[in-house]
Amino acid sequence: MRSPYTFTILEKPEQLDLIYRSLIHLFELSSGDNAILGFENSFTEQELQVYRRSLNDQLVAGSIKILTAQTPEHDAILSCILKQSNQTTTRHVADLQKGFIHPNYRGTSAFSEAMYHIANYAIQHQIDLFTLDVREDSAAHRLWSKIGFMTFGILPDYCRYKGRSYRGHYMHMQVKDLWNKFKHVGEAAGDLTVLA
Repeated sequence: MRSPYTFTILEKPEQLDLIYRSLIHLFELSSGDNAILGFENSFTEQELQVYRRSLNDQLVAGSIKILTAQTPEHDAILSCILKQSNQTTTRHVADLQKGFIHPNYRGTSAFSEAMYHIANYAIQHQIDLFTLDVREDSAAHRLWSKIGFMTFGILPDYCRYKGRSYRGHYMHMQVKDLWNKFKHVGEAAGDLTVLA
């Protein structure tokens, strides 16, 4: 059975324009998950403009790509930013950032399909290693650990939320290992659209 979701890689600012409000709504939902993405409240209009400029600048520089999954109604239900260094010696590494799934789509095939597409895209673009950072003991930390990401460092005062300091785990996983874990999803996942 084919996926009901459309997976897309955004590479340019004008592509972001098409789903920006839907993507921001997704990020705002993360405040209900103990601000796991670092967004504690809804965005003010000024914060939206600053964040959009930041994403646009990084897209123009080619340092980020944004994976999204959308419903047939074009609502963003999943996002993950792939951030690469512009240095030739570290272009084989991509940091996964702002990975989030809409609460209504957790437990569906969306996560597995996203992992398949991210790994497949990375292989096609000579990315060999993924890194990420995550709040200790969060649902995200448990999920990344379960699929094979391993901690290579811990930062004691990683983030502060509601008056409490949390440790953060810096994790890594070889792209080929992630692809092997999710390659069975490939046929059902459908195609990844890379907007050029």
